[in-house]
Amino acid sequence: MTQLNLHMRLSMDETELLGKRLDNVNELLKQPLSEWAKNYWMTVHQQLVRKLNVKNIQDTDSTISRNG
Repeated sequence: MTQLNLHMRLSMDETELLGKRLDNVNELLKQPLSEWAKNYWMTVHQQLVRKLNVKNIQDTDSTISRNG
């Protein structure tokens, strides 16, 4: 396996993990929660979305630099 393929595979695994975490938080937010718990999990959700966006931007930038 080349280093590029390994990097892409590891990146995909990280992206998939973030997606699974977001799915879990989304399911949790459908449950009745206290205000404190709702605020906590909304903060976690926002952090995961930001991390996923940053990850996608990094992946896009690295793809452009390899192809550009």
